[in-house]
Amino acid sequence: MQNRNIKPIRQSRRSARQFIYTRKPTSTRKSRDWRLWFWFVSILIFSGIILHRLFIVQVLSHEELFSRAKNQHQYYEELIPRRGEIYLQNKGKTYPASVNEEMDTVIAVPKNIIDVEGTIMTLSAALNLPVEEVHHKIAGNRESMYEVIKRKLTDDESLELQNKNLKGIELVPEYWRTYPASPLTSQTIGFVGYKGEEKGGQYGVEGYFENSLRGKGGFLKAEKDTGGRWISIGLRTLQKAENGDNLVLTIEQAVQYYVEKKLEEIVKKFEATSGNILIMEPVTGRIIAMANYPSYDSNDYTKVEDSSLFQNKCIQEQFEPGSIFKSITYSIALDTGKITPETTYNDAGSISMAGYTISNFDGKGRGVIPMTKALDLSLNTGAIFAQQRAGKEAYYQYLKNFGFGEPTGIDLVGEAKGDIKNLAQMKDLNYATASFGQGVAITGIQMATAFSSLINGGHLMKPQIVEKVIKNNGEEIEIPPKEIRRVISQRTSDTIKAMLVSVVKNGWSIKAAVPGYLIGSKTGTAQIPNPNGGGYTSDFIHTFVCGAPMNDPKFVILTKLDRVRAVKFSSDSVSPATRQILEFLFDYYNISPTEDITEKERQTYKMYADRLRVFLGTNSDNPQEINSSTNIENQINARNSDGDSSTGENGNTNLNKNDKKSKKNKQSVDSGTDIHAIINSGAGD
Repeated sequence: MQNRNIKPIRQSRRSARQFIYTRKPTSTRKSRDWRLWFWFVSILIFSGIILHRLFIVQVLSHEELFSRAKNQHQYYEELIPRRGEIYLQNKGKTYPASVNEEMDTVIAVPKNIIDVEGTIMTLSAALNLPVEEVHHKIAGNRESMYEVIKRKLTDDESLELQNKNLKGIELVPEYWRTYPASPLTSQTIGFVGYKGEEKGGQYGVEGYFENSLRGKGGFLKAEKDTGGRWISIGLRTLQKAENGDNLVLTIEQAVQYYVEKKLEEIVKKFEATSGNILIMEPVTGRIIAMANYPSYDSNDYTKVEDSSLFQNKCIQEQFEPGSIFKSITYSIALDTGKITPETTYNDAGSISMAGYTISNFDGKGRGVIPMTKALDLSLNTGAIFAQQRAGKEAYYQYLKNFGFGEPTGIDLVGEAKGDIKNLAQMKDLNYATASFGQGVAITGIQMATAFSSLINGGHLMKPQIVEKVIKNNGEEIEIPPKEIRRVISQRTSDTIKAMLVSVVKNGWSIKAAVPGYLIGSKTGTAQIPNPNGGGYTSDFIHTFVCGAPMNDPKFVILTKLDRVRAVKFSSDSVSPATRQILEFLFDYYNISPTEDITEKERQTYKMYADRLRVFLGTNSDNPQEINSSTNIENQINARNSDGDSSTGENGNTNLNKNDKKSKKNKQSVDSGTDIHAIINSGAGD
């Protein structure tokens, strides 16, 4: 019997054959895996390309594409505000100092130019530009859509290009800043220039009041059809531009003009490198004039090679003031109650401390003298005595109260703060030298502001450069004077005023005297510190500060000349020059003399006035100066109608040192007056 567990061989072979046929070869499996990886990688790469493109479109190029799409359906125009203008004072009226003028700019679209060479030659001839310059902008940028060829075209240039009607050349009107009076007040006003691709105010008033002058831009947005036409019933948005504010400055145009001419004159005649004159109203802090020399033309500021000319040195330059600072020292000692004008001390001619000897300007001692005499003669020993009486702590605090070491807050760009930090060390030597204006650094605006407080009753006023703001809607906003603090008492103010008047009548400032007027002042001659290390150079600055009339103060004048070569002392340079400015101011503002005039004062005035006139020469460009001096002399003569008229005829002969008659007249004027003899000998502070 057959065993059922034994299968036929044939059947087993069929099963084996079936098993062999159902298995896939290894090569087939590898082929399938390769195809799967191929499709996976392909899909991954394709997805990456799509994602990359989406990133470019939606992120990197979003703004550009959005702008294109918007421009196809929307009209958008930026509305540029008109910049506010700046005016000076002119006896109650205004004088344009910085205004807007519409001028064309030539724009080329090189891509749209057909006759390239012909266009280049035409533009070069019409605009007076080098052919190479025009060729570079047009032929060198053929795919460009915007190339500026020239700005600020004249009317003739604009008309000629309009008549040419060149393909790819456009005239675009732009408002440009012009300065009708420039270089008048250039450092005070500043200019409008480019900061990269954007125009903006730089330096002076233009820079400080940039936001107010610039105004606020607007826009017009509307829908348009496929033909580029507005859709009248579509959405339209108008945001009007707000024009900038107009500013009226405190500066009086005629005074500024006279002062700038006078400054240029004395810088050249006294062989100085530069100079500054600042005139302030002591009661209000208003700036009447602010002059710097050398200067520049704001209309052509791009031609200035030395950028330091852009600085307003009346507020930005620090200097050691010299003896004009003694007025501050004496006022401190007076206000602390440590001295009076009659307080005496023994002037030995010099003082020794910390291994140094500090001497008077001539090294001489005067013995026991009062404080008034020490100030008249500008003795360093007297200033040191007054400072020591006041004490270091009090002296330092008063200087800070006067505003030294900190900006005054005047509304102009770049004001320096001065430097009195060496006094914080409380060293006797530092305080001794500071008492007569050496070892401390100040600015012109600080000195004028502090001196104003001496003569206005003790009130420290914020310097004011803007009188009025005129908004774009016509509203006028007056800027009121601002008192910072009270520094000294009314009694101290009255006392120091009397002492400063004595300096003019009996001291080194006698050449600044205008008979009939109470003038108080102080001269200063200071060595210039060595910028490369300690010590001082052999150069000097001449400074002079005064107030007038002292019975009703209207002006404070600070005059400074740098590195003077022609004369040694400020009493021979800035002092008599400032007298001419005072004469002009008295005449311009119709301020009459209030004091009786002695024959001696009249002769002395005539002598010094004629000397300076001949030295400086007749200024034919300034007829108002001649008229002012003549008017002052007429008033003097009117108050002395019974005087000897022959004395005036000897004025010019006083200049001739070899003329015996001149010497005789000079002796008759100065006989019995020691200070006059010293001044005439050429000494001074």
